[in-house]
Amino acid sequence: MTAAAAPEQSTRLFIGERIEHASDAEALSAVHQALATGAEWAYIFANFNVRGRQIDLAAFTATTTLVIEAKQYTQPVQGGVNGNWTQIGPYGTRNLRNGYAQALDAKNALRDAMAGVFGPLSGYPNALLAVVPQPPPGSS
Repeated sequence: MTAAAAPEQSTRLFIGERIEHASDAEALSAVHQALATGAEWAYIFANFNVRGRQIDLAAFTATTTLVIEAKQYTQPVQGGVNGNWTQIGPYGTRNLRNGYAQALDAKNALRDAMAGVFGPLSGYPNALLAVVPQPPPGSS
């Protein structure tokens, strides 16, 4: 894992594995930009594993823990909170894993790992599914 931060910054960035997806890089850039301009300390972890579960992005501040699942879709995506999602393209429909469920799985994995280190915790981290730059037209 590598760390990068200027001495005067209160934001620290840790990157596990190499970031390969544009969606992950865009989400990381947006989160870093938002947190680096604040006066509060923040730790950002990108593309790391917790107990065998890959997590795209997590931000830790004095007031919150946020886990972000980043996605980029080029064709319309349809789905809800429960069940599989589908992507509709020129060659038909393909099933996708539910991005919302992935965000929940990631935040729960992080909480379980944190509880294993710190003992019983109250509450859960916040989670967010970020579709960058935006969901394709026709998505629902």
